[in-house]
Amino acid sequence: MFVVYIANDDASVLESKFKTEFLTVLAKHYKALMKRELVIEFRDVYVFLLFHSFHTCSITSDGE
Repeated sequence: MFVVYIANDDASVLESKFKTEFLTVLAKHYKALMKRELVIEFRDVYVFLLFHSFHTCSITSDGE
C-alpha cells in the first residue's frame, strides 16, 4: 500500500505489487511532461483528515 499525494490537492491510497515499476513510469512521464524531476519521498507514517477528524496511519513493510 502506498499514498500518492499532490500538494494542495487530493491524495490517493493505492495498493500494488509493482510499486517500484509504478514510480519509475510515473517519474519518467512526469519528467517528459514537466521538464523536471519528480520529487519522491518515502515515509512510514501518514496523517490525514477523514470525516472532519484526524487519523494516523502507520504503513509497515509486508515483505514485498
